[in-house]
Amino acid sequence: MMPTTRTVRRPRLLITGASLATAGLVALAPMAQAVAGYHTSAAGVRVRSGASTATTQVNTITASGTAIDIACQTPGQTVTQSGFGTSPVWDRVPAWGGYISDLFVQETPYAQFDRRIPGCGRPSSAQSIGYNPFAANYSNQCTYYAEQRMKGFTGLYMPVYGNAYQWASQAAAAGWHVSSAPALSSVAVFPAGAFGSSVGHVAWVIDYNATSVRIQDYNWNFKGAVMTDHWVTVPAGTKYIYGDR
Repeated sequence: MMPTTRTVRRPRLLITGASLATAGLVALAPMAQAVAGYHTSAAGVRVRSGASTATTQVNTITASGTAIDIACQTPGQTVTQSGFGTSPVWDRVPAWGGYISDLFVQETPYAQFDRRIPGCGRPSSAQSIGYNPFAANYSNQCTYYAEQRMKGFTGLYMPVYGNAYQWASQAAAAGWHVSSAPALSSVAVFPAGAFGSSVGHVAWVIDYNATSVRIQDYNWNFKGAVMTDHWVTVPAGTKYIYGDR
């Protein structure tokens, strides 16, 4: 949570992986069997070719209460619907040939990823760099620790620089998926001013509920290179960078 100086030297960015034809996603592992036990919560749910209402409609799930199997979840366009709320989460429903907004699924948590369902994979646009830009001078900071955790999870360093609150926009600009929905094994990006830090804070997410996240981080309460494992209430404006969706 201490200020970090922007790193000047930026290495060549690398495009990682190959894309899945319908969604521009990189599979991290063979796709598991779709998860059963879910049902639509509305009639006439539109199935899209990708995680956005701007993509082609490929099908319609006509009846409310229709049983669906969900193969994976991904962040996408934030959808708002009167009577249902707002969510950036999308579900791939292979039997119907595409994606539906998670707003219209009964059994999943509201505006959050369902931990029973795997992620759909990194986008093919996700770029990486060859080293941790915080290692040389800021190895006792939250930024160094969060970058190392993402590297351990994905094998990739994200092209993020400077202070913690800047990470969400930088990661999104570099092709990583970013949204407001918490997920396991993601980097939480807390805004400037959160927890008394003018430069924000970043941390690794290991659990979450409706209002809070359990995080592991460096420099909590200015303790430096000490890993802290703790729950925090999620402040407004928090974003998450994903390595598997």
